[in-house]
Amino acid sequence: MTGLLARVTCLLGLCLLAPSLTGCRERAEVEKAKAVVALGPSVRTLPAERPSVRLLDQTERAELDHGGLVLELGEEGSETGGDFSLAPEAPWPRVTHAGATYARLDQRHASFSFWLGTPLAVSSISALVRAGGTDRAVVSIDERRVTTLRAGPEPEVTLSKIPSLLLAPGPHRISFQLPGRADLPRSLDVSWLRLGSDGTDPADLPPARKDVVREVEIGGDQRPAVVLRSGGALRFPLWIPEGARLKTAIGLWGAGSASAELSVIAGGQRTVLASHRIEKSEEVPRWHPLELDLAPYAGRAATLELHAVDVTSGARLAFADPELVLAELPMATVPRAKRAIVIVLAGLLREHRPASLAQFGLPSLAAFSRSAAFYPEYRNPTTSTLGVVASLLTGLEPWQHRMAEDTDRLPLSRPTLAETLAASGGDAGFFTGVPLSFEGFGLNRGFERYVSISPTEDRAATDPIDEAQAWLAGHQAHTGPLLSVVHLRAGHPPFDIDRDRARGLPPKEYGGDLDARRAAIQLAEIRARRPAARRQMPEEDWLRLESLRRTALLDLDARLSRFFTWLSSTFPDDGTLIVVMGDVPAGERPHVPYEDHAELTEEYLRSLLLLRHPGGQLAAQAIPGVYTTTDLTHTLAMSLGVELVTKLPAAIDLGDAHAPAKAGRRLQIAYRDGAYSALRGPLLLIGRDGHAPRLCDLRLDPSCLDDRRERELPLLRAMWDALEDRLGPDLLQKPTVESREPDERLDHALVVWGVEH
Repeated sequence: MTGLLARVTCLLGLCLLAPSLTGCRERAEVEKAKAVVALGPSVRTLPAERPSVRLLDQTERAELDHGGLVLELGEEGSETGGDFSLAPEAPWPRVTHAGATYARLDQRHASFSFWLGTPLAVSSISALVRAGGTDRAVVSIDERRVTTLRAGPEPEVTLSKIPSLLLAPGPHRISFQLPGRADLPRSLDVSWLRLGSDGTDPADLPPARKDVVREVEIGGDQRPAVVLRSGGALRFPLWIPEGARLKTAIGLWGAGSASAELSVIAGGQRTVLASHRIEKSEEVPRWHPLELDLAPYAGRAATLELHAVDVTSGARLAFADPELVLAELPMATVPRAKRAIVIVLAGLLREHRPASLAQFGLPSLAAFSRSAAFYPEYRNPTTSTLGVVASLLTGLEPWQHRMAEDTDRLPLSRPTLAETLAASGGDAGFFTGVPLSFEGFGLNRGFERYVSISPTEDRAATDPIDEAQAWLAGHQAHTGPLLSVVHLRAGHPPFDIDRDRARGLPPKEYGGDLDARRAAIQLAEIRARRPAARRQMPEEDWLRLESLRRTALLDLDARLSRFFTWLSSTFPDDGTLIVVMGDVPAGERPHVPYEDHAELTEEYLRSLLLLRHPGGQLAAQAIPGVYTTTDLTHTLAMSLGVELVTKLPAAIDLGDAHAPAKAGRRLQIAYRDGAYSALRGPLLLIGRDGHAPRLCDLRLDPSCLDDRRERELPLLRAMWDALEDRLGPDLLQKPTVESREPDERLDHALVVWGVEH
């Protein structure tokens, strides 16, 4: 409102009479220097969003029911429908007969996985098959032999009655064993297989999925739709976000009448949300719009069922483009930064939080946190420090950049944020005292200045700050965006503490061997002991380690205090974005700290993240939601006005006031070497590729000891599907992994850092 009044006043020629209205252009020109400080940085606008989940994009995972569960084995991807494998298995060959697609089973044993959302009673199995080198196959479900399928030389539908079998909800596996001599070729082609009941009409053959999802024209209006015959149903396993509504339109394709039922299956109960009847008397065929509130199921996993009932013979019931429409996120404005300073601290604890920073030896950072936004659920994308830094510099997830081990090197095909800045007229500098972010790993690409200080050198642990300050001082007049990344030893040994000073630290009369300069090597030796029972540290060693870490952090904190003061005086325009973050936490007792190959547990994933946004955006607020390093990189790029070469649709702008709502709609994934830990709010899915994962609720079970997998099967499937969607395509591409060149300086630094080889 003030800006509007200012513009009106200026237009009336009254600017000199209204000096308090800073919107007047003439007044701003007279007092240029003061206006720069008063107006602050420019802003960037985040457009309003009306996100939705299109169900037609998820039909591959939907359960097709037509007289029983229909398994379309001829479709690509049916090999790994429920085996918890992220990297897809080699597909079976596909062949075509009379317009139908078949999987050619050409080995002695073949198996397919599938999910069930509800219990299924099976008393018959029918299939469309064709004989190849063999004319029969023994069929087993979950290792239980149920029948033998027989086939002829031409495609035909075969039906077998079986003893009644009740399949529980969850993942299952169907297997085919082909008889015959091992030295002779044999094959059997299978298009589809239906697990039916006694009431299944064998003449009522199921439709192909390509006929279920298709374009349909009703009343001259053509739309993509789910098309079902009488009795048919399509069930979608879904996670229902907050504020979701189901939106579709129902129409009858052909002459006659039909009823549509839309139901939700949750907690073992099927609830009909709506039933719509289309009568023969409808003069002009048309689409009937329908929108349903899913609020009772918000924040839950459920199955959405589209069901066709009493459809006239020859007609089809169509559900046009069904989707979950989510709550609208209105337009937001975020200050743009002229420069960004990222301070990465090694060796922190998970307990390092704004309320406890002073207690842990960081009083200046505690003061800094009172003017910054705090992200309490920030979570690293991996337990590799090298991997965290690679994600920070590229904006890529660990399974995309493939940087994890101390022998890796960033491929040239993975562009860095610094390279993007340089191409946009910006400059970037990187200053590190941590060996796992040295230039030998290929992390220096695009930086105008890259300084690495080895812990083997006779230099202070805080010297990277001096280097960064000198570089920034030389760029005061730079007109393009600036990025400075400072990676500090912080609470990680070796500690920059001389022996005389160390003698005065607790505990009194210390008689152990833990040495400030050699601590990382000594702890690595303890971690390497076998068996695990020998990896013990006496209490006095724990006390000495903590006193060394606290002393090192106090020294660092004092230097950071001076650095922050210098930044404020050197760049007074309020256009600086300052980030303080931890890399991989040190770990907690009784684990020997600073493990470089730690498991993907919250102990090693949860870390500190503070952002002081330009213009005081979100100042002194704790921002709910699970965020990760790639979100920070995305935020840095957007704040500095550049666009990353590789975009991540799931990345969230941490300056966005709607970030918590966006975080609640996605899965945050940590990954390392085939292991994953996926978090949606407090719900955790943790496991390894190819093995059944554990499912936990961290609100009830912070240590993830109670596996809820069998009790929460819909939730298990919803989280697994989201995980597979995120990781599967990238893992299928198998990006190149490069090895770094031998580097004596780097290798010596890694030894002193305690990296185990």
